[in-house]
Amino acid sequence: MKRGSVVAGRFRLDAQAAEGGMGTVFQAFDLKHNCIVAVKILKPATSADVERFRREASLLATLNHPRIVHHITHGVSEDGLDYLVMEWVGGKTLADVVRSTGLTIRESVTMAASVADGLDALHAAGVIHRDIKPRNLMLPEEIFPQVKILDLGVARQEEQTSLTRTGFMVGSYGYIAPEHARGSKELDGRSDLFALGCVLYECLTGEAPFSGGVPVSVRAKLLLWDPPPAQTINPDVSTPLDDLVKELLEKDPKRRPESARVVFDRLQALQEREGIRRKRKGPRLATEEGTRTLVMRTPTESRPNLLLFVGADDDGTSRLPEVRERLAGRAEATGFELVGEGWVVVTFTADGSLEEVALLAAQAALDLRVLLPREPMVLLGPDEKAGTTVESMIERGVTLATRESRQVLFQEISNHPGGGAIRLEEAVARAVKGRLHVLEFNALAYLMPSA
Repeated sequence: MKRGSVVAGRFRLDAQAAEGGMGTVFQAFDLKHNCIVAVKILKPATSADVERFRREASLLATLNHPRIVHHITHGVSEDGLDYLVMEWVGGKTLADVVRSTGLTIRESVTMAASVADGLDALHAAGVIHRDIKPRNLMLPEEIFPQVKILDLGVARQEEQTSLTRTGFMVGSYGYIAPEHARGSKELDGRSDLFALGCVLYECLTGEAPFSGGVPVSVRAKLLLWDPPPAQTINPDVSTPLDDLVKELLEKDPKRRPESARVVFDRLQALQEREGIRRKRKGPRLATEEGTRTLVMRTPTESRPNLLLFVGADDDGTSRLPEVRERLAGRAEATGFELVGEGWVVVTFTADGSLEEVALLAAQAALDLRVLLPREPMVLLGPDEKAGTTVESMIERGVTLATRESRQVLFQEISNHPGGGAIRLEEAVARAVKGRLHVLEFNALAYLMPSA
């Protein structure tokens, strides 16, 4: 629709306010009540998009809370386009504020409490938002207590069957809970609390907790890595607030606060001082929320971690079930995750030196090679030159997994007698050389199966 069009004989579209996702949002004038409203018009779309848009409108119509954008009406226009009319919320999104001026600690806490209040109302109605992020939080005239939660386009009722196919993630990378990233249908309000933790962390530090150059990188960090405590980046963050953020970002939903109301009460009890304003810093790569580099913080900080990236089969089928079953009996194989594009990452962690853990991981990779003779494999470990953190290993592994095909990784060695090569990073190759068959070819190292 164009500016000046009248929807439902009542709402005159005065100016386009935003465009993105499934619909275009217009600032409009309600001719009946003489006030400004927001009209969201669904773009020409698939039947699934139409169903999702109508579900958003229906869910919004059941809610009445000051922290959730208010529903006015919805329907289908004369020219067959679905529309949703909501209250007009002036001001800026939280994403705009974080980018431009940033927030103080006190403002961050007040904002987060306001969001928790709105989430409590959503969850009480049996609705999971599933896409809490700075772009979906509006600050009317930048008055932080008056945060409005926007966009229920991917929300769902807890008893509802998802509109997406099994394993397909909806929501925004960098703010989704790990169980959501894995495609689980067993979601509850605690997945929204994880997203709130990501938002609060970003407001307190000026940096998103999970970010990267490509979605696969973000997802891998989300599943395999813990960001440093907010307090280490912003020393003005109090210990009780830092502890709450850590709890919100727990990988296991059972270890997060049990409800949005609990989070609201804890935030309300905090007496945080203003501190300096924290805003997003530095250049960003081609992702919605940006990228940066952090140091590692894991419960096994003093124990070496190695990552084995295992590629998909020729038809793109992930090998996660076979990988998990084959290596499940090895105590050093401490994690199995599907990170995208069919790639599986196995984490190896054990007591001992890097050489000892590298040997265990390399032997496990050789064992796995017997089961999967064709899939590309890359074994990475801490490297003083390339990076010693889990985050840096993820970045390097994703680079190999997404920018180098099987042919690039293995074409020069594919005709070597024995075949089945496993690509090794330099530090890993040094750790196992002399104990396993390592072949150096054109300045690259490969782990070779025994003849």
